[in-house]
Amino acid sequence: DPPAEKVAASRNTMRFFDWAMRTGGDAARRLEYIPMPEAVQAQIRASWAAVRDPAGAPITISPSSSIGRGGRLTPPRPPHLGPARS
Repeated sequence: DPPAEKVAASRNTMRFFDWAMRTGGDAARRLEYIPMPEAVQAQIRASWAAVRDPAGAPITISPSSSIGRGGRLTPPRPPHLGPARS
């Protein structure tokens, strides 16, 4: 389980791998690789239920919140850049 300062990074890592597993199959086939089997993806996602924050709460992800237009991963804005402008 990650320390408090690593919870956001852990959540973002899980979001990235969730996105990669959901969208990577097509790319793998185009490159003549074998996509990761659904059963393996399910095992990985199930293991994430055991990842807890320092208070013992599960670190959950919302896959749709991490995906921008066109299925692209929307990275978090670095804090030193301040809030995004509309």
